[in-house]
Amino acid sequence: MNWNAEKELDEYIPLVRLVVTQMKKRLSDKADESELFSFGMTGLWDAGLKFNPGQGVKFETYAVQRIRGEILDGLRQTDHVSRTLRTKEKKIRKAVEELEQVYLRRPTTSEVSTHLGMSKAEYEQTQMQLSFINQDSLNEPLDQEEASPVKQIEDTNTLRQDEWLETKERKKALASFIDALPEREKLTLALVYYENLTLTDVSVVLGVHKSRASQLHQQALKRLRKQMEQQGFEW
Repeated sequence: MNWNAEKELDEYIPLVRLVVTQMKKRLSDKADESELFSFGMTGLWDAGLKFNPGQGVKFETYAVQRIRGEILDGLRQTDHVSRTLRTKEKKIRKAVEELEQVYLRRPTTSEVSTHLGMSKAEYEQTQMQLSFINQDSLNEPLDQEEASPVKQIEDTNTLRQDEWLETKERKKALASFIDALPEREKLTLALVYYENLTLTDVSVVLGVHKSRASQLHQQALKRLRKQMEQQGFEW
């Protein structure tokens, strides 16, 4: 598929606006919507140039990934960060540390969510969102100071060295398992947990019935739970 006619490009502009709207909800106020739209249009154009219908994936499904990816790349280059999620991540780390002092063991998901005043579902959604962010940053080089466990230990908002390593390994494992999911399941999780789409919206993007979108969502979570537990990580 290629964009030989402006008319073809215009047909998918609403898809770019949908992705931008959903991502804007999670970004700081400094993230300019017109800038996000510009990044998204670049992603749409790139999708049109690279799309291969022989792979058995709908263009809309492929385009959402490219639009989202281009926006994320643009945000990294302009130094926008999802402050809300990072703040939540620090609070979770602090809660885990405090509860370990109380229980003398690693706290369960329920214990941490209760301590934070969050529902278990909200806590798990936050963890999933963080997993997608960390998945995106796994291949990004860090400078030595940022990558050093010593630096992490010195930060009062981070975990002790053994906890930091365990958390890092858990994130790495989850990101790896997410990346290995079937394409439609991976996209479903990205749309739900990264872009905060409802299953109704996901069904529209994927071009399937809402019940099918729900099935893809549950299948993906079931796979991840099984793989994480097999590796000895709490789900």
